[in-house]
Amino acid sequence: MSGRTIGALAVLAFALQGAQAAASALSDAAAALQPGQWTTLNTSNLNRATLDDGAGYHVLYYTEDLVWDPVSRQLLFVGGGHGTDAEFLRYRESTNAWTRTKPGGSAWHSNFSHAYDHNAIIPSLGKFYFRQPAYDPSDRIEIYDIASNTWTRSAPMPYRPGCCGGLEYFPELNGLVLANGDAGVLHYDPAANRWTEISGAHWGDYHNFAEYSPTHKVMIFGGGESSGTNAVYRLNANRSITRLANAPGHLGTTHSVVTTDPVSGNFLVFFDNSFYELNPATDTWRRMSAAPPWGGGIWGVVATPISTYGVTAFVRYGGDNSKVYLYRHTAGSGSTPPTISLSASPATIPPQGSSRLTWSATNANACTASGGWSGNKPVSGSEQRGPLAQTTAFTLRCTNPQGASASRSVTVTVNSSTPPVPTLTFSASPTTLKWGTPTRLTWSAQNATGCVASGAWAGNKAVSGSQLSGNQYRDVTFTLECTGAGGSVSRSINVIVHPRPALSLQLSPPTIELTPLWCRNHGMTPESCGAQTWLTWQSNYATSCSGSGGTWSGPQPLTGRLLMTWVREDVDYTLTCTGPGGTHSRSIHFTVIGGQ
Repeated sequence: MSGRTIGALAVLAFALQGAQAAASALSDAAAALQPGQWTTLNTSNLNRATLDDGAGYHVLYYTEDLVWDPVSRQLLFVGGGHGTDAEFLRYRESTNAWTRTKPGGSAWHSNFSHAYDHNAIIPSLGKFYFRQPAYDPSDRIEIYDIASNTWTRSAPMPYRPGCCGGLEYFPELNGLVLANGDAGVLHYDPAANRWTEISGAHWGDYHNFAEYSPTHKVMIFGGGESSGTNAVYRLNANRSITRLANAPGHLGTTHSVVTTDPVSGNFLVFFDNSFYELNPATDTWRRMSAAPPWGGGIWGVVATPISTYGVTAFVRYGGDNSKVYLYRHTAGSGSTPPTISLSASPATIPPQGSSRLTWSATNANACTASGGWSGNKPVSGSEQRGPLAQTTAFTLRCTNPQGASASRSVTVTVNSSTPPVPTLTFSASPTTLKWGTPTRLTWSAQNATGCVASGAWAGNKAVSGSQLSGNQYRDVTFTLECTGAGGSVSRSINVIVHPRPALSLQLSPPTIELTPLWCRNHGMTPESCGAQTWLTWQSNYATSCSGSGGTWSGPQPLTGRLLMTWVREDVDYTLTCTGPGGTHSRSIHFTVIGGQ
């Protein structure tokens, strides 16, 4: 295939992928690039007025990263020069221009605001994140809501890491990862607003980096100022950290720029005078010949993948000659939109009927419902919707970490000529019973011609009624199904039956003959002789017990053993216990032969 044909196909692919958005200077420049090519994107307001910050410094000082929001189509960056507070830069694709404002919110440090590698974004949430390096606020991150243009702060970290780490979004971990060589690796869950530790191991000093690959679903991190900081670590979705082969140069925000190719997912690493590709799956480095157009050096350079168009953007400070460069590393059209299937069964229902929605999305990590339903949804699932009084459209929009999105809709038609589906109310009172007692069942069906009982009752029933059940001795389920021209409806009620107290009552011995020998052996004269026996009892499912018979009377423990003495005639001992299931009694007869 000729180069001209490949170029035409690339342009066509970008035209199809970007059909939902108007063409722009950014999309046109990206579409014209072949693999290995660079181009300059001419933008407005990228000059000293936008970038300079303090005497002899600029906002791209001590940093190597910015972020792209594929939803709002803009580049976002927070940073600052020496001895100044933070500045908020934005490039909007729609205007092809840069703006500079102060970030909002509170607790911004006034004289230490370098960006380092502390910019991150979660496109599906519409949130941009920045970690201040100054000591006072460094145990939290600042959160910018893109849609509402408001700033908030995260919960504090479990400890305060060093000043200058790497912050990155890891979709498979459902949050951000902060890597600090002198503190370890932390995870931030935005849904719970909570930090947890992935690893407490120290692996370097300050000026670290972190970069995620959506293709390989891993993050690499490392870097620092000390000698020998060419170590690279790989974090996977199982929170496992592996050391990879050493980099061919010194890593860190003052020595390298690490970014990602949005098509292959391999990492692109720029040193002062060389450019490499790292494949994290094979753990191999490859030196590239496509030198950057600014001629070398990484100071004042920031980079980010533009997932929408399959290129990587670089911004290089040069005073009023500052530039934006685009580089295409691999052929491809950028992020692949999610594929969504959404169905309703049945698709046509009578008034007040219901339909089950079933959906599945691939290449997506977040879905949102609108129309006849709302809220966040998993990427696959099933949900009953109804009753519906009118024809209703249900829409599902799904996105992926690269910002691509897709929507699908399904309509459930309410047909007034279709017989209505029966409705049924069915209740039991009470639903918790004492052992051996009944419950009253009450029901009423609409749009039904008859009902059938099953479970703990049976037989044909009228469409409405009330009935006392038989006495119940165990947990039971009553089911009623009512049928009409529009279908059938079924309801079930579970009734809990508390067991009555279970009792055990024993005598040892149960019979005694008061012979002269027995009396002498027990130290008694025949005139004063009385029998004795051990009375033992136990109860279950009881809360209180009482005893009666002879000298045994009044409240008793739930379980006990008692010696009954000087018994001169037959006695009936009775144990009565009460619990949630009712009251139960048990008696035992003690026989005295030869007594009074």
